[in-house]
Amino acid sequence: MSFRSQLQFIAQNTRRPSWERGSSSGFAKPSRLLNAGRGKSVPLFWARNPRETNFGDELTALIIPALTGLPVHWSPLNRRCLIGAGSVLGWLDGGTTQASRVIWGAGLMVEESTALLHNDLLLRVRGKLTLERIAEKSSRHFSSSSWLDSVGLGDPGLITSLAFPHKRPECPSTILFIPHYVDRYSQDLQQLVYANPDIKVLDVAEDPRILCAEISQARIVLSSALHPLIVADSYGVPNVRVKLSDRVGGGDFKFRDYYSVFDSPPVTHAIDMHTLSSSLGSQLTEIVDQYERRGITLIMTRLSDSLPDALRLVGSLGH
Repeated sequence: MSFRSQLQFIAQNTRRPSWERGSSSGFAKPSRLLNAGRGKSVPLFWARNPRETNFGDELTALIIPALTGLPVHWSPLNRRCLIGAGSVLGWLDGGTTQASRVIWGAGLMVEESTALLHNDLLLRVRGKLTLERIAEKSSRHFSSSSWLDSVGLGDPGLITSLAFPHKRPECPSTILFIPHYVDRYSQDLQQLVYANPDIKVLDVAEDPRILCAEISQARIVLSSALHPLIVADSYGVPNVRVKLSDRVGGGDFKFRDYYSVFDSPPVTHAIDMHTLSSSLGSQLTEIVDQYERRGITLIMTRLSDSLPDALRLVGSLGH
């Protein structure tokens, strides 16, 4: 590992976001990182910015310790690691590293993205669109359709409810809005909340465990970000994407990719703020009444069952 990589490794594993400091989150503590290479914690890559944490990026690092009891530590992409939830596969460059990485539920950010896979083990990806792009552009040989059929589908965020179970209220009433971090200061959102003070707004930089608890208790979740919607699906909470701007990375692609895994994919277009503001009550009632994610139980089961395989594979890859 280069000196620069060593500094990055140390920084990512010692600087903590405010919600994580002093908590028993399951992250490997700095004193235990010396044992990271001997299987004492799981090497995991996720898009991490300790100054501006993002709900979806943190999920895999919380789900694994909660479900397995194993701590995790952040690992760079040029080392042996597990890659979970996040639109990060376009960052892989098989030509610059000999390290093997285990891909468990990650996706591409945009339709034009490519993932160069050489030594990597493709266990699961987020959706059918990501798998199709990898099949078209990867240097692997995809001549065998049975090999493609063996790759599982589904975002790891779908098993959040297994990692952090919360009992749903019988008559939930909270209207929860979680904007993407680029939309947190949206004037349209501020006007919507001013006109409808019952709407509760939460920040994606909040402690992810608190966000999970809040989502599980809501009547409906509105979001311009992907993972609040995925976690809502995990808890069986009706939800809908609301478009607040054109600044969310990936545009429609990552949403269409995620929804492609369901037997009867829901409508993937976002509801616009004008429609929502002009008829909030009727819009929410329609969303709740029509909410369905056909096949989600099987997807969640397969994701959960595949986690031990993912951990075994990343542990068998050596250094």
